Amino acid sequence: MRKIIPLILMVLLTANQIYAQQNVSGTVSDSQGPLPGAGVLVKGTSAGTMTDEEGRYSISVSSKDVLVFTMLGYAVKEIPVVGRSIIDVVLEPDSEALEELVVIGYGVTRKSLVTGSISSVKGSDLEWTGIMRADDALAGKTAGVQVVSNSGQPGADIQVYVRGIGTNGTSTPIYIVDGMPVSGIEYLNPSDIESMEILKDAASSAIYGARGGNGVIIITTKHSSGGTSSVDYDFSYGIQNIQRKIDVLNANEYTIIQNEAAVNSGSQPMFSEDQIASFNQGTDWQEAILNRNAAVMRHNLRFSASTDKSSFNASASYLDQDGIVAKGKSNFKRYTVNLSADHKLLPGGVLKVGENVVVTHVKKQSVSQNSSTGGPFLGALNMDPLTPVYDQYQTDELYNGFGVSKYVSQEVVNPVARIHFSHGKSNYTTLKGNVYAELTIIKEIKLKGSANVDVTWNDSFGYSPMYKLNSTTGNTTANGASQSYAKTSRMNYEGYASWDHQFSGKHNLSLMAGGSYLERNYLSLSASRNDLRIDDEDHAFISMATNAMASASGGPGNPSSLVSFFARGNYSFDNRYIVTATIRRDGSSRFGQNNRFGWFPSFSAGWNISNESFLQDAVWLNSLKLRASWGRNGNENIGDFAYMSTISAYGLSYPFGSQDSNNSLTVGGAPTTLANPDLKWETSEQTDLGVDLRALDCLGFSFDWYRKNTKDLLVRTSIPIFLGNNAPMGNAGNVLNTGVEFSVDFRRQFGKVFISADANIAYNKNRVTYVGTDVGYVTGATVQGLTGAVTRMEEGHAMSYFWGYKTLGIFQNQSEIDNWVNSEGKQIQPDARPGDFRYQDTNDDGVIDDSDRVDLGNPFPDVTFGFNFNIEAYGFDLSVSTSGQAGNEIFSVLRRADLPMSNYGAWILNRWHGEGTSNSIPRVTWTDTNLNWTRPSDFYLQKGDFWRIRNITLGYTVRIPEKYYIRKIRAFASVDNAFVFTKYKGYDPEIGNGGSILSSGIDRGVYPRPRTVSFGVNVSF
Repeated sequence: MRKIIPLILMVLLTANQIYAQQNVSGTVSDSQGPLPGAGVLVKGTSAGTMTDEEGRYSISVSSKDVLVFTMLGYAVKEIPVVGRSIIDVVLEPDSEALEELVVIGYGVTRKSLVTGSISSVKGSDLEWTGIMRADDALAGKTAGVQVVSNSGQPGADIQVYVRGIGTNGTSTPIYIVDGMPVSGIEYLNPSDIESMEILKDAASSAIYGARGGNGVIIITTKHSSGGTSSVDYDFSYGIQNIQRKIDVLNANEYTIIQNEAAVNSGSQPMFSEDQIASFNQGTDWQEAILNRNAAVMRHNLRFSASTDKSSFNASASYLDQDGIVAKGKSNFKRYTVNLSADHKLLPGGVLKVGENVVVTHVKKQSVSQNSSTGGPFLGALNMDPLTPVYDQYQTDELYNGFGVSKYVSQEVVNPVARIHFSHGKSNYTTLKGNVYAELTIIKEIKLKGSANVDVTWNDSFGYSPMYKLNSTTGNTTANGASQSYAKTSRMNYEGYASWDHQFSGKHNLSLMAGGSYLERNYLSLSASRNDLRIDDEDHAFISMATNAMASASGGPGNPSSLVSFFARGNYSFDNRYIVTATIRRDGSSRFGQNNRFGWFPSFSAGWNISNESFLQDAVWLNSLKLRASWGRNGNENIGDFAYMSTISAYGLSYPFGSQDSNNSLTVGGAPTTLANPDLKWETSEQTDLGVDLRALDCLGFSFDWYRKNTKDLLVRTSIPIFLGNNAPMGNAGNVLNTGVEFSVDFRRQFGKVFISADANIAYNKNRVTYVGTDVGYVTGATVQGLTGAVTRMEEGHAMSYFWGYKTLGIFQNQSEIDNWVNSEGKQIQPDARPGDFRYQDTNDDGVIDDSDRVDLGNPFPDVTFGFNFNIEAYGFDLSVSTSGQAGNEIFSVLRRADLPMSNYGAWILNRWHGEGTSNSIPRVTWTDTNLNWTRPSDFYLQKGDFWRIRNITLGYTVRIPEKYYIRKIRAFASVDNAFVFTKYKGYDPEIGNGGSILSSGIDRGVYPRPRTVSFGVNVSF
């Protein structure tokens, strides 16, 4: 009996609890109608739901519960249930909440109080597209930001330029993710991003001092709020293909052209008429190296939950992408896990703590790209079409049955064989994490501190079998293995205090001050060894090699640190007049001992004209603001220990010691480069004037003019010859960028149809204003097969301009050659023949040499632009994003000019082959006495203008009643890199810099961006 009574009481209590539960439904709306997506939360719990497209909701509650209704831009409303089954709610707009918030350095502010030039990209603009990298999502989204892909190879780097090129060194902006400085954002899953802010002017980025000279990109990842919980799963699968192939000579055309070249060189034709007639298409080398329908697959699972005191987010994603060339040798796999949490502690939530950890593991295989010697695309374009991919008559086992050309040589080899014998892979793991604590001392004073870590472990493996590609290229000595390990770590500690106060209702003052410390370290180890016990890639480890001889190197390298102090003050009166000032002092170990510290100030002001009394009756005007700013920031990314003298023993031949039987001679070392204790950061000063306008509740306009002067660029300075050493690195270069930016956007809802569109365009003029070297310029990049450098950094020209010869047509006959004389009657090109280029004698000395070279063009565009469009109606959504550029040139060297028998593009069919046949393409020859093909000239230049439709996505969303535990399902189809409109004849007009600013715009066979067609589904629980 004693056991039965408690059991009966428990049943009764449970029944009473069940009885107390009830279902409440209703509609959430505002003065304009229903509000879809409004949050409905049971106060004090994690239970909640969201309204559907008609603003309706349904939720299970008890009679004692209180419902909390939330919607971005509206005041929160709490309503007790008290037994009601229907609760309809009308939310009121909250003017402060309705205003967009902008993330700035060390804080958040209302957009109306922003006095600098800051552009925003919302996560909703990219989460449903086919974009695989977060930085690629910036392309075409905001004025003045150029995004360039260095390669279409999976996992390849993307370069972001903010307001032109301001350095001859590293031009990468700094990335701040959830307040944490990181070395790069390739690890981020675009679906995890809430917003991206680009700080473009110095007034905005000066708070980051010596690191903000190339711009700052602040990324906020998604965090749950509103007391709801959700589970989201995304999946997509796509196929990738090359967008277009380059038309080259087939076998028949190749033999005709080579016969003509032989005759023009004084030799007999190589191929008989019968042979020529027997050749048809020959080998299509481009098709032979392609991986058609290369797969790309993505999974992303995200969980979020929150209460009024805590929030938690977790996501896991997987990306598997194959390359469109070299099947099995060009691929990228990325595994990412992201965990974050925020908690409010102590009464009133005055203490907030949180953490964010992202772990990424990448497996990557790559092939050589944009290379004149080893790139698969350049090999496919240059290999003769007479050679087969496989040769059944090949008897040398080291060729492994691959075809070997009888005509082309050196590095131009069978590209399929090169891919087959190439073995290498790298795996790296990154850990990026931070913890923070924020204490509200009183309502207006807050203290915040954080600790951040960014560590990368990289393991690379190489295997070299014994093989031949031709008589001069291969490995015929011994098989071998190589391994390398590297660890890069960055530790960052920050703390700051902020105070916000309102005086008399109209005066607002905000102050912030703090400090930070950054420490960077690097550790590496590499080794190689020959004679593997088992000769295959799976066993290619150092421990499996038997040769006693091995090479190894490693150790710690390039440690550096940065200590900083910063402050900002913001004052506004009546939300009409705003003034902001920042100051930062940075000290870096990368600078010389005489210049370890520097000051970086900024000042900006804004005037919200629309808040003036004389515009109160302008009901069509939502906001109008004028902005002006000036600031100074820098580029601390100048390398380590550049200020020190270096000592070397290489090539000195300075022996010392004893030659008796007990000792041996030792080779001594000596200083080779002078020290420079005055070395410092690059400094960028920028002035910005801007206007922001919103009108008619749907239109937005923004305009900016800027002048960005960067000085103290690093170059080898001039020194007297009698010093006997190499010149030290010094701050002896200046570059000026000036430009204008304009953007417009439209957002409007028509019943159940929502339309948004935005367009932007920017103009930038780039000019080097000073180069303090002994010759007045810095030599740039060279190209295999061409004489001398093809780019330069020189005063009065754009950074890395193309330096070469200007052609003035083609000599049609001997008379034109004889009459081509300078002002003194001296014949300029006496060794030319009809069909050769006529070169401009720039200095009129009667000789064509380096002194006749001129500025041929600029690799960086004058104009960049973008247009994006989105429409949602009746469950369907369609988005289109585009970007483009104009005013730049591409130095296209897709053919090895030093190898006369390498294949040509089909354009050679329009060559000069008799008087009047061509005035732009010279004759073909094996003995190029006029240097038509090996002189860098405007013959190799093409316009780089293009307009790219980057992404087209069509989706359909089905919202499901709550009782099925699935909120919505969205299916979509997407085309990435859909179309490119350009006159450029290469694979892709988007040419990166290959890791060096002075190599920008040179196409040596760039791995093109693929066109990707994908399908997928998004499910929300």
